[in-house]
Amino acid sequence: MRSRAMRVAAIVLAVAAVPAAAYGPCRDLADPECRAERETACRRASEQMLAIMKATPPGESESHRRRHAEVLAATEKAIAEGRARGEGACETHARIQRIVTYQ
Repeated sequence: MRSRAMRVAAIVLAVAAVPAAAYGPCRDLADPECRAERETACRRASEQMLAIMKATPPGESESHRRRHAEVLAATEKAIAEGRARGEGACETHARIQRIVTYQ
């Protein structure tokens, strides 16, 4: 069971480690089409990370279950706060990456 949790954690961290800029050839954020393309890629990456986290079993011990719930809640909170502040999807994706990386 522990090795399965380690593999899932490795997948989540691998997805988190991929920079949002690598999702497309577009680099100039001043271009509205480019920005829209990047935002879509960032939103998709964030949704994928959240889905992986929700699908990950929390673990056997109480501390693992508690930490899993805390990280999931922090991620969902980051998404909600990003929407409330009017942040772009890439800014929200960066916040999620930091949460997952520094868990």
